[in-house]
Amino acid sequence: MQICTLCKINKKAQNGKQRWCNECRNENAKKNRKKYSELTEIQKKKSNCRSYSNVYKRSGKILINNCVICGKKAEKHHEDYDKPLKVVWLCRKHHLKKHKLTFDKI
Repeated sequence: MQICTLCKINKKAQNGKQRWCNECRNENAKKNRKKYSELTEIQKKKSNCRSYSNVYKRSGKILINNCVICGKKAEKHHEDYDKPLKVVWLCRKHHLKKHKLTFDKI
């Protein structure tokens, strides 16, 4: 078991992959994560869209698929945040590449 890199007291989280213990991770999130009321309108729209699609994913109405490009384990990508149930499944590599292309257009 490894020691937390922040407090040097507690042991790591149960999965053993995190550098911080659960207490330190929770405290850090409370200090640094923005509250919903502090988000911009665009950030709120994205957050609502992700939450809505996660509810449908957990209930089994949105099925988890592999990447549409390479077939590896995938994550959700929304082309349009007004349509939270319309999801494209992309692996991390292709998801980042898709956003880089989008960001380059701006």
